[in-house]
Amino acid sequence: MAFYLDEKEINFEKGEHSYLNEGCEAEVYIYKDLMLKFYKERSIKIGIDKEMVDYLRTIKTKRYLLPIASITNENSKFLGYATKFVQHYQTMYSMAFLKFVDELKLLEEDTLLLSENKVDIDDLTYNNTIYNGSLYIIDPGSFILDPKSESLSASNLQKLNTYIVEELLENSLSKPLSRNKKIEIAKDIKQKLTSSPYQFMSDFLQNEVKESKNVRDCTKRLIKL
Repeated sequence: MAFYLDEKEINFEKGEHSYLNEGCEAEVYIYKDLMLKFYKERSIKIGIDKEMVDYLRTIKTKRYLLPIASITNENSKFLGYATKFVQHYQTMYSMAFLKFVDELKLLEEDTLLLSENKVDIDDLTYNNTIYNGSLYIIDPGSFILDPKSESLSASNLQKLNTYIVEELLENSLSKPLSRNKKIEIAKDIKQKLTSSPYQFMSDFLQNEVKESKNVRDCTKRLIKL
């Protein structure tokens, strides 16, 4: 089968040499400096369509890896989309605290930019995170366009804060915790943010646990606040 990126045929074949991973909705391959996400024919979850790909590619984010091209076949059938390829090669929990804060600021800026463009974000998870010295969110497959919403900034920032607490900070703890304990810790940290004068998690962390050495140390200090 021939594959096309924005109607230009590419020299690509699916195989072990190009395979990266897969989930319930898609298989992911590498092609040059791109990740190619092919939706499965019988996917449990419905991903974004070509129109949404075309819309998202116009938004220039720094840490959300949004589509940059549509994948089609010789009959112009939409198969998926391409994003920039970013190699995941480190664990993030020894990342210097101030670097972590800077990365969160970039994610917050991107989240506000997406909100301004009426994009409702979702499915921000640890499995959809890449770290290679910088943090990236890699799967916009659950993002939707919501042109009528008047409060996307608030709801999207809330989702981002939940992701930071439940996916990044929680998972930084080296000691395995029960699910109930994780829920308790996450609830406590979010309550501390809510009762603080800060809108952004980056500002909250920078002011409340500024003596932290790295991400893991940051989480431990938050628990003790």
